[in-house]
Order: sequence, then C-alpha cells, then structure tokens
Amino acid sequence: MRDVARAGPPPAAGEYVPVLRIRTVQPRKLLILSTAIWAFHTHWVGNRTVPCESREEDFCRCPFAKFPQKWMGYLYYWEAGVKWGFVELTPGVANAMLAMLDDGQMFRGKAFEFWRSSNGKGARHHVARRGHEDRNPEELPQDRDPKELLLKLWGAPKRTTC
Repeated sequence: MRDVARAGPPPAAGEYVPVLRIRTVQPRKLLILSTAIWAFHTHWVGNRTVPCESREEDFCRCPFAKFPQKWMGYLYYWEAGVKWGFVELTPGVANAMLAMLDDGQMFRGKAFEFWRSSNGKGARHHVARRGHEDRNPEELPQDRDPKELLLKLWGAPKRTTC
C-alpha cells in the first residue's frame, strides 16, 4: 500500500468581494469609495468576457482583437448597512456620473443611486446624484483596485450545471 500525504485543517475561504451589475428597477443607493473610475477594455469571446491584453489605446493588437471590444468601468462602493464591493458601469452611466461632478472633483465620498428602466435585456441604465447623502472622504475606508479580482473572475472556468 502506498503512503499518502495528510493535510491539516482546510484552508480559509478567500475574501468575498461582490461585483454588482445593476439589473433591477429598484434604485440601489451606493456611497462611492473610489477616487476615480477603474477602467478596462475587454473582449466578448464566445460566451465570456476576457481582458484585452493590448497596451495601445487606439488599436487592439492582442490575441482577441477579432472579437468585439467593450469598455468596462468599476467603482468601489459601500451600500449602507448591507455590503461593499465594486459596481460595474456602462459607458453611458460613467459619462453621466462624470457630468454630475464639478471640474477637479473626485467620486470618493459621493452618493449615487443606480437603477434600470425595466427588467428586460435591453433596459437602459440610469444614475442620479444623492448629494445630501455625501460623506467626508477622510472618514471612509481606503480605495481598492479591482484588477486582481476581475482577473480571477475573467479567468474562472465557465459555470456548468449538473
């Protein structure tokens, strides 16, 4: 009989960090912890998102260049009494949010409300400023970069059902 290696206690679960995609008509009130939008270019390959590996802004030269490219933006947030994580932004919502800030202002400490026009697939995303709920940026938790988390998600095997 061969000998086998024994293991100690099971490893601790990794930290759970949600990535929130706004899919509901019910507004979600979020306090933004990021100073600016964390932006990424991705490609839609088959049935999954993969990060764009090209370093050039205007022309993609990565292995996935023939697949559709998409801009994705993320902000680190806190949802009062509920949870924290990263909210995924569409280009339209990101541009609307930028227009709601004065020149030189950062997102950190600003409160926004996010919702969709309906539950259907083509529903528009909406955002509104909740200025009366803003917080002092000095009192908030530190900003976080979503890159490591997103690379894990984008590299994870596709879910299948049994």
